Amino acid sequence: MDTHAITNTAGHARIVVPLDGSTLSEAALPFAALLARASHGTIHLARVHVPLVTSIDVGYTLPDFEEEIRQGEHDYLASAARRLATDAQVPAGVQLLEGQIGPAIRSHVEHVGATLVVVSTHGRTGLTRMWLGSTTDWFVRFLPVPVMVVRPRDEATPLVPSFAHVLIALDGSARSEAIIPDAIQLGRLHGARYTLLQVVPTIVRELAPYPAPTFPPVRDEGRMVELMRRAKDSLESIAESLRREFAGLDVRTEVVSSDRVAESILDRAQAGNAGVIALSSHGRGASRLLVGSVADKVLRGFSGALLVLGPAAVREPRHAERMTEQETTTGMR
Repeated sequence: MDTHAITNTAGHARIVVPLDGSTLSEAALPFAALLARASHGTIHLARVHVPLVTSIDVGYTLPDFEEEIRQGEHDYLASAARRLATDAQVPAGVQLLEGQIGPAIRSHVEHVGATLVVVSTHGRTGLTRMWLGSTTDWFVRFLPVPVMVVRPRDEATPLVPSFAHVLIALDGSARSEAIIPDAIQLGRLHGARYTLLQVVPTIVRELAPYPAPTFPPVRDEGRMVELMRRAKDSLESIAESLRREFAGLDVRTEVVSSDRVAESILDRAQAGNAGVIALSSHGRGASRLLVGSVADKVLRGFSGALLVLGPAAVREPRHAERMTEQETTTGMR
């Protein structure tokens, strides 16, 4: 890892929170407020107006309806901003946007110079709510900044933000390490401790030239020991660089062997009481970014905050990425 890539760990001065008027979307507000307050930053609340399409004659013209809806949506944002100012002591701007949801939010992020987007989701696909599934997928894939995805258990149970322990999931590639500056930036103002975690997949030893039921796969212990040693050495090297860069930074490393990458990440996060899981998503594969991927499985199984650096936000590594046997198997897709 090139620690010189970490140029700002002072926090987030401008955070965008997309809202849709639901209690679910507002679950992102406590997380954004805690980060903005620690950074002396500002929250930018945004809602995208979806035009009303109707042919019902109730004595109003369509423009009348549209104007009433827009005013109600703006009032909702203003009310949320007042609550942030009163309850969290955090200034918040509001903006009612027009157009397609994803591109409108992206333009707003770029316009205000935001460095983080915080959004809440149930972590499932479908069209039941504006911000569920596909919209969150779009944000992570196409927004030029990291996205913090908050998944509350349910709308009636508030999720309390915690940045005391940040688990950073790596896979041995330079691309996966791109999340490290954002994870460090997220936690430093809260005195966080960090765990660098790598899951090494099982390597099997060939017992016959062709697969056959009579020759079941056998774990190749020698190669596994070597891969895990190399992974541990790599993580320790990154950790030591971070300790030198930031005096007093509490960084630990852990390597586990498993073919169930997402499940192992979740297990270690639960065991360590991590409030945030941070990872880079390569965005490779035929599926959508957060569907059928490690990031998707982690999101669906984690009641907390998932900090994701998507393809549009990943900084290109300064050196050529050298894919190893391990990386091609476990890349954070």
